[in-house]
Amino acid sequence: MRINKNTAREVLDTCLATGGDYAEIYYQDSRTHSYTRRYRKVQNISSARTCGVGIRILKGVKLVYGYTSDLSKNSLLKLAKELSQGFDGDRIMSAPELKKKSIKNLNKIKIPHAAWETEKKIAYLEEGEKACFEVSDQIQDVKTGLFEEDEHVEIYNTEGYMYQDDRVRTRITIL
Repeated sequence: MRINKNTAREVLDTCLATGGDYAEIYYQDSRTHSYTRRYRKVQNISSARTCGVGIRILKGVKLVYGYTSDLSKNSLLKLAKELSQGFDGDRIMSAPELKKKSIKNLNKIKIPHAAWETEKKIAYLEEGEKACFEVSDQIQDVKTGLFEEDEHVEIYNTEGYMYQDDRVRTRITIL
């Protein structure tokens, strides 16, 4: 877990201070890599990371939501307090103890993205490009691409559950 369990409970409890009846913390850390070949050469290689926490509080059918990329305890508590002030009222419940709830992984990772070096990925794209050009001498342009995403998600809620999931996505294109 990237967010401390006790911190998560304290943040959820702060969310409920003005009568909220449900609160949720959603943590996401996503890393992407993109590789593109065109005109028989590497056109682009890029990487990005998106990391942050979203907090939502419900009171009946009303909802407030906020997001921060500052993952410090103080920042999360400040956001929770600001969001809870979107409601008028008194506390009707407190955040319960959090229990880890398992999610069945139906798609096991066979080869992690990090297991292949960049050169091997580019060579793989080059093979696809070469195969296209071999189909016909009328083919003038081929674009190949590889997109990878590794995402870690944690969810904590006032039903007393905490979930953790690792998601891996790969997309290969040949145009």
